[in-house]
Amino acid sequence: MLLNRIQAVSPLLQSNQYGFATKSLKLIKIRMKAVESIKKITKAMKMVAASKMKQDVGRLEKAKFFGVGSIDKIISSETYLHKKRAPVNVKKTLLVPITTDKGLCGGTNSTIVREVKQVVKADRNAYKIFVVGDKGSIALSRPFPDIMENAITNITTPLNFPTAAAIATNVLQSARDCEKIVFVYNEFKNVISQILRKSEIMNRPEFLNTFKYVVRHDPEDS
Repeated sequence: MLLNRIQAVSPLLQSNQYGFATKSLKLIKIRMKAVESIKKITKAMKMVAASKMKQDVGRLEKAKFFGVGSIDKIISSETYLHKKRAPVNVKKTLLVPITTDKGLCGGTNSTIVREVKQVVKADRNAYKIFVVGDKGSIALSRPFPDIMENAITNITTPLNFPTAAAIATNVLQSARDCEKIVFVYNEFKNVISQILRKSEIMNRPEFLNTFKYVVRHDPEDS
């Protein structure tokens, strides 16, 4: 009688195992096809990204040293400006971090955000922030909503002079009550490495006050 019970149960167990195995094989085949399709799509996207990267890297390499330090050299070589330029008592500084609008840029944006947080940490009331780029806007609006002056996002590429001039105009308007403007950005070194830079520029009143001496004392007019 026990043998009959074993024979009656064993076909049922074999049937369930066979059905489960068949279902699993079908799922595995479907998953393999899906992975293969994703692999093909990823390969195509990689080729497109590599092509775009090559164009951008070539553009950055050509403009790598364009205008770098030109304003500083002009001011430093003019001894008359150093004599007439009055020291400025800096009460408030406008920080302008330049980040990207999109993309998995990793350290490119996080380095800038970290630097801004470190600078503002010293004295929160002495700074205002004007962000360029959506990634920086998202990262800095949460910890600094009270000192976030403005933000410019979704900038069209390639960046041209009218766009840069429009950004500069907005920055100067936001810096009307600031004695100093500091840009925080990454300088291109190679595809996987950038150099964090901070560039200080004059605000509009200081610029006009400094260069009016050059216009008034131009040797050609005397």
